[in-house]
Amino acid sequence: MEELVLDMLTDNTFEDQMKAAAIFVNTAANINEEVIALQKAVIDEFGVNPAIKLPMNNNNFMMKIAEFNETEFLQHFRMKKATMEALIVYLKSKTTSFEQAKVSFRKQVYMTIWTLANKDTYREIGNLFGSSKSTVNFIFHRMCKLLTDCRDDFIKWPTKKEQHVISTHVNNTHHFPNCVGFIDGCHVEIKAPKRDLHSVVLQATCDHTLKFTDIYLGETGQSRDAQVFKESPLLGALEHIIPADCHILGDTAYPLLTHLMIPYRDNGHLSVEQKKYNAVHVKARAFIRRAFSRLKKKFKRLEYLELNNVKSVTDIVYAACVLHNFILSHEPDDVDIQLQPLFQLNQNLSGSAKRHVITEYISMR
Repeated sequence: MEELVLDMLTDNTFEDQMKAAAIFVNTAANINEEVIALQKAVIDEFGVNPAIKLPMNNNNFMMKIAEFNETEFLQHFRMKKATMEALIVYLKSKTTSFEQAKVSFRKQVYMTIWTLANKDTYREIGNLFGSSKSTVNFIFHRMCKLLTDCRDDFIKWPTKKEQHVISTHVNNTHHFPNCVGFIDGCHVEIKAPKRDLHSVVLQATCDHTLKFTDIYLGETGQSRDAQVFKESPLLGALEHIIPADCHILGDTAYPLLTHLMIPYRDNGHLSVEQKKYNAVHVKARAFIRRAFSRLKKKFKRLEYLELNNVKSVTDIVYAACVLHNFILSHEPDDVDIQLQPLFQLNQNLSGSAKRHVITEYISMR
């Protein structure tokens, strides 16, 4: 079979080669050993891996995953093997409703992570794991619901001591005092009626390790960050969860508050001190942009969700955020921080007055 395919491919254009390879793979769907040999032959001969989803039975692909080395596993599942094992143990402890399923719990977790990490269709993923399209769809949404239900275990506001650690790190690296987090919004495109593109806004705060400390999904539509913030529970909670002399950082889409510092709006007449404040501010709040970037890079499904059911969209987005934090908890970047005293600020200052004092502090650094 390999010789026949290679002879046919050699005399055709690259595009035709890929089409021919796909035809032969589909023809050999029930002969897994030959399919795998075909893919290897195409790679060896042409130096490319054709974009073909190999039809395999359940056992074959699960066995292939078991043989992945650490690099291969990380590439496909966006986490280390040890992290995956910890995730399976944790999720098993949170439910018993999956025990009677015909599909093993491990396979359900693998399918869910694979679906989040890639933009493959449910049918393509089903071909890989030896399941039907409807089974993949059912398992994916049920597992995302489970992850969403577990979000309070991993997405929580930092304690007073943890806020002190965040503040020390931000002041040491960017010279912005008393900052305990960062806020921004990230658009997730979703399917909409009449083929128009709609999106939801994921509002999130994060710490210096890029872990999300609060998440909220805005209403479907072209919502702005400011509107989502007004709708979110975080607005009313800030004064209760952040000390008066501390704050989070956001861009100019957000209001200036005692607990939320934003840049000065550039009207063309900013002072040297105000420009320096803005420069330090934008560098410091880059943490949240990096967090969103890592989230979407790991879980490419978030680039576009072919859904318009708000509940399903929410579960998928929240599940990805939970996994993001779970991975960071088990694969942390080592940061050695020696705690330092907070910058002394009058706790009764308004947002504007507080920003002015911080601007003076930054100008002297």
